[in-house]
Amino acid sequence: MAITLNNEPEAYHPVYQPMWFSVSSNNYTQPNFKFICDVHVREGNGTNRGKIAQLKFLPVPGTDYGKINVAGVLKSYITHQAQSTTGVSGFFAASGHILQYDVKFGEEYGPSSGITQYPNLTTSLNKYAWNGAPRFEKHLFISGTQYSTVFPQKFLTYLNNTTIQTAKPLASNEEDFVNYLNGTNSINRIVITTYDSSGNYLDYGVVQSPFLPLNVGNRFVKYACGPANINTITGWLIAPGNDPIITANVRYYSLDLASGSSIQDSPLYFEIVDKCTKDTAFDFQFLNGLGGYECFRFTGAYQVNDDIQKSEFKKVHGSWNTTSEIWGDAYSDRAKSYHSVVSRKKFKVYSDWITEDQSQWLRDLMRSIDVQVKWSNPLSPSEYYWIPVQVLNSTYIEKREASDRLFNIEMEFEFTSQDYSQQW
Repeated sequence: MAITLNNEPEAYHPVYQPMWFSVSSNNYTQPNFKFICDVHVREGNGTNRGKIAQLKFLPVPGTDYGKINVAGVLKSYITHQAQSTTGVSGFFAASGHILQYDVKFGEEYGPSSGITQYPNLTTSLNKYAWNGAPRFEKHLFISGTQYSTVFPQKFLTYLNNTTIQTAKPLASNEEDFVNYLNGTNSINRIVITTYDSSGNYLDYGVVQSPFLPLNVGNRFVKYACGPANINTITGWLIAPGNDPIITANVRYYSLDLASGSSIQDSPLYFEIVDKCTKDTAFDFQFLNGLGGYECFRFTGAYQVNDDIQKSEFKKVHGSWNTTSEIWGDAYSDRAKSYHSVVSRKKFKVYSDWITEDQSQWLRDLMRSIDVQVKWSNPLSPSEYYWIPVQVLNSTYIEKREASDRLFNIEMEFEFTSQDYSQQW
């Protein structure tokens, strides 16, 4: 009995891409031979599920090896967590986005009257799958490990803004989030540096990650990095000269992952751009293709419609008068009535003028399975919630500056909840 592990996914692999293992055996000619694949999972919240599935597969005809894709069984144990993170240091461990798994291979064979299993002959241990689905063209050329801070690369370390390679514009009261995979114990700080409109250095501050030593759940890190988030930080490791750090003089700021005093070569840049608008701004938080959450603000005009669905029934017209003992049939009696009236608000919103990079990036918003809009409490406007919505656009055209010049985008969405009217 001998099982050889030929190929396996990277240590960190997006669960919405195939996760192929290949093994071979010198017993492949035995009667009723099959490979055995036992999949074990430990979720990000610490739950050890143990063995969640036993998969069996045949060798490729005429060879001694077989292939198995384990992504399908792992998807059921990964979720997503849209959550606002402000105050203290801004860190949030998105434990639902990641899991650790082990794959143990064996084999079975023998006569039909007595097939014998030989499990756990070779193993692939301590691997991680996260809630990512890189675009197909990107996945062809980029190893999943390169999304981890094991091998930090500019615009690849972070699980967002991979298209926008200039400063991302944000309003001074806007929230935003960056996400990264911490594949080592080294990423323990974030450095925030501010600059004026000419790019001159102004100030810096350092926040300490609370997620060391690492466990499964805090390897996927979400950090609140919008101006509205950063100015609520109270838990500075190294406090800036100005607190709040983003003052009226700040035009740009950068965010760097750091290991002690050593800064990784992977900064993200943001530009503070406040624009006057007569319309209500709509802030959206959405799950992007890499499994992280980020934000975009629509500041153009908007329209609101109520989609009303009605179900009718016909009542018996009139009623029996017990005094006169006759059937009373008056014009004031209702006949046709509504059995059910359900309405759902639908919105059409428009962005400000955007760049070609932003147009490509916002494809992730249109196809996201989890989009939420920031909604204020009408009884207490200082309070707000992230409310889930459904994006109704079924097509999206990426704009090109060479042909389209200036452009904005239009998006339709509706609340996922419904309003019910009274019933007869």
